Amino acid sequence: MPIRQIFIITGKETVIFYSLRSSWVILAAITMLNGLAGWWALHQEPVVNRALQMIFYFFSGTTMISSVLYGMRAIAEEKNTGTLELLLTSPISEYQIVLGKFFANLGFLSAQLLVSLPIVFFAIQYGNGSIGQVIAGYIGLMVLAGGCTSLMMFYSSIAPSQIFAAALGGANIVIFLLMGFFSPYLSPPLKNIIREFSFYVRFSDFEKGAIVIRHIIFFLSICILYLYSASMVLTSRYWSKNR
Repeated sequence: MPIRQIFIITGKETVIFYSLRSSWVILAAITMLNGLAGWWALHQEPVVNRALQMIFYFFSGTTMISSVLYGMRAIAEEKNTGTLELLLTSPISEYQIVLGKFFANLGFLSAQLLVSLPIVFFAIQYGNGSIGQVIAGYIGLMVLAGGCTSLMMFYSSIAPSQIFAAALGGANIVIFLLMGFFSPYLSPPLKNIIREFSFYVRFSDFEKGAIVIRHIIFFLSICILYLYSASMVLTSRYWSKNR
C-alpha cells in the first residue's frame, strides 16, 4: 500500500535522525537559544501576552533555521552517497520518498517544539497568560515548520550537496521573510500581492493568539507546491538515468 511505504521511509529516516550526533547538537543549541529568548522576553516585557508574542516570534526564527539545518541532508545526502539511485529503482514511487523524508523531518522539528513547551508554560505561570495564545502560537509554528521543511525537500532534491541545499533553501526563506518588510514601500496592488507571500506577515497573527484559516491554507499550499516539485525532480532524474 502507498501509505505503508511512506511510513516505512518515515520510520527509517526518523531512526537516522535520532542516531546522528549533529541532530542532537542542533536540538541542544536551539533549545538553549529558545530558553534564553524566553528569559529575555519575560524580563523585557511585563505584560505576559506581549512577552509570549516575543517568544513565539523568536521561536519562529529558530524553527526556520532548524528546518534548513535538518532538511538540507534529506535528498542531497542520498545523492552524495549513491543511495538515491537505489531508492529510485526500488518499488517505491518518487512522491513516497519525498513524503517519507518530509514527515521524518517534520517529526523531529515537532520534537524540538515539544522541548520548548516548558519555556512557554513557565511564562504562563509567571503572569497568567492565555492558553489560547499558546495553542495558536504552536499551530503557527507547526504550519511554518511544514512550509519550510517542504521548501528544503525541493532544494535538497536539486542541489548537488547539502551546503548548496542549505544556501538555496535559506535564501528562499529569507526572500519570503523580506517580502513583508519591503511591501510597505511598494504601491498597490503590488504591495498587497507581495505582502500575501510573506512568512512573517502570515505568522504574526498566530503569535498574537489568532488562528487564521487562510494563513494555514497558505502554508499547506506551500507544502503541496514544493513537495510536488521535489517529486517531479526525482521523477525526471529517474527517467534521465534510465533512457
